[in-house]
Amino acid sequence: MLDRSTGRALALLAAVFVAGGAAGWGIGSRMSGVRRHGAGDPQARLAYLLNLSPAQRESVQAVLERYRDEMQSIWRESRPRVDSLRGIIQAEVYAQLTPVQQDQFRALVALHERQRHDADEEIGEELLDQDRDGVPQRSDKCPGTPKGTHVDSLGCANHSDHAGAQ
Repeated sequence: MLDRSTGRALALLAAVFVAGGAAGWGIGSRMSGVRRHGAGDPQARLAYLLNLSPAQRESVQAVLERYRDEMQSIWRESRPRVDSLRGIIQAEVYAQLTPVQQDQFRALVALHERQRHDADEEIGEELLDQDRDGVPQRSDKCPGTPKGTHVDSLGCANHSDHAGAQ
């Protein structure tokens, strides 16, 4: 028999899942229009959702571009920790559930993982950095730089490091 605090925790967990599902459904139905107006382009989706004027769209795009590489760098560093913590949390929640609830929880986790995978696929090339020089593939003008090579913002070897040595 579950004690009162465990029952409350499970009720809260169920409420969060229901609220998340409802929010996801609402956002999903709104996003179906967004997909028609900007498939695969997060900036076009943002412009559609906020009904931006062309001037606003340009300004917002400039802001997003200005911080994109820094955000991606932070995400590359923190994502493994977030994923690890997510796994720990899921395992601890799973241990509190009945077998029927565990099956439901596994299905919800699998759904969430598919959605995350689809979102990663959608962004795809934008986050890709095949030569791991810190410059996303979409911006890398010199793909394939050797590991450890200092590069400029375009991903090309930064020869100014050696300029003073000659």
